[in-house]
Amino acid sequence: MIMKPATIMTPLQLHRTKRFRFLLFVASQLYLFFSTFYTYHFGTRFTIVQTLVGDGIATAKSAAACLNLDCGIILFPVCRTLISKLRVTFLSNIIPFDKNITFHRYVAYAIVFFMWVHCTAHYWNYRMLGLATTHSAEWNALISGPGLTCQVSTLALFLMVTSAAERVRRAHHEVFWYTHHLFLVFFAGLLPHGAFSFVKANKPPLCSVGGNFWKYFVGGGAMYMLERVVRELRARRETKISKVILHPGKVLELQITKRSASMRAGQYIWLQCPAVSPVQWHPFTLTSAPQEGFLSVHVRLVGDWTIGLAKACGVTLTDADKKLEPQLGARAEARVPRILVDGPYGAASEDWMRYEVLLCARGGEGMDRLAHVKQLHFVWVCRETAAFEWFHTLLRTIETEFPDLVQIHLYLTGAMKPDQITNVMIHDASSGRDALSGLQSMTYYGRPSWDTIFTGLKASYPETDVGVFFCGPKILSETLHRACNKHTDSGGAGVRFYYNKENF
Repeated sequence: MIMKPATIMTPLQLHRTKRFRFLLFVASQLYLFFSTFYTYHFGTRFTIVQTLVGDGIATAKSAAACLNLDCGIILFPVCRTLISKLRVTFLSNIIPFDKNITFHRYVAYAIVFFMWVHCTAHYWNYRMLGLATTHSAEWNALISGPGLTCQVSTLALFLMVTSAAERVRRAHHEVFWYTHHLFLVFFAGLLPHGAFSFVKANKPPLCSVGGNFWKYFVGGGAMYMLERVVRELRARRETKISKVILHPGKVLELQITKRSASMRAGQYIWLQCPAVSPVQWHPFTLTSAPQEGFLSVHVRLVGDWTIGLAKACGVTLTDADKKLEPQLGARAEARVPRILVDGPYGAASEDWMRYEVLLCARGGEGMDRLAHVKQLHFVWVCRETAAFEWFHTLLRTIETEFPDLVQIHLYLTGAMKPDQITNVMIHDASSGRDALSGLQSMTYYGRPSWDTIFTGLKASYPETDVGVFFCGPKILSETLHRACNKHTDSGGAGVRFYYNKENF
């Protein structure tokens, strides 16, 4: 059965809605800032301190109001269990839960900006008060309670933001992982910051007891603490690696059995291997089907953690460089490390059931398995032919069992080896199979023409909603997203392409 949401917007409507949500977020920030500024600038409670420093107090307080709100909501998007539960409710038609990380980043950008405004304004205030009181500007900024806590939080925020840059995060994930936990230091500095009552009113009550930040933080903080407890309890359930398979191209397949674990096609899990790191968790899309009775993931050995995981499973880098057949790499009874599994969690790929026609695109070295639909077009763009061998058996099975259901399109963008070129030249086309992949589907050389692909889909499936699912590089993601908007028929009729991307 094809299931669709009660209401589904066209891609153009979705694009406009995303823009509207972003503008709404910016507008709410500006409104809060300027309404607070108006209150302090024209109010009469703080006229004494305003006489000394001018609008520096109003500016700092306005930025603080935005910081309170943003710091209070920034933890909600990273509560994976909460997001996974909410995305299958009616609220998913209103709130884009699959964009939780994107929203988390937007809030983080706002925090960085208003932290800069807040600190800059207070440095001015410290300077002006240093001229009018016995405490110097340096003492106010570095030694006083408000100044010291501000410095601690600002330093923690700086380290978190710089290590979260995409280039750093991809090249040094461990640095990002450890540094991001400085959020504990960041909030530890903010909680007592306002309690020191740097700005006092003209008459009692001079300030709010305990500050105001905790009122905003308690909701998100409590939810995040509950989230971490649930994750730990769930991850401690009995889990066992039942099989380790080494695929060509330095790819490790883990088949995992976990008690009381239920999954749906398109979900993902987080893995931790205490033998490699007792604190690091890494996300992987599930490549097993719900009916198989186990969870499987494919791990490319490209970083310290993944290489450490392979070694802990008894796989060496020398083995990984060899072109081993999958059954030769199987280590079903080998000594394997303890592994913790958190999840499965919902992802954008779960929404494949909403559409009768799917276009699944993969850029890079990896592939996710989807269940039965009316028509599935699978496009895989890869640099090396070795990557195609990971799922060679699966792809051949799909071609054999579902010849009218699935159309496979493989694109090779890298240079071929001499023996591969020779094989293509002498290959007997009458065999009906591609010389490189061994599939009935042809392997194309070079990058796909997405305009041609989308035009063909429009001609083949008029008046149809087509789900486009992608996992891969950001540049290719943007190209596909633009193609979906470009080729969607306007006016609510015709073919509509809905873009979905893995985002974790």
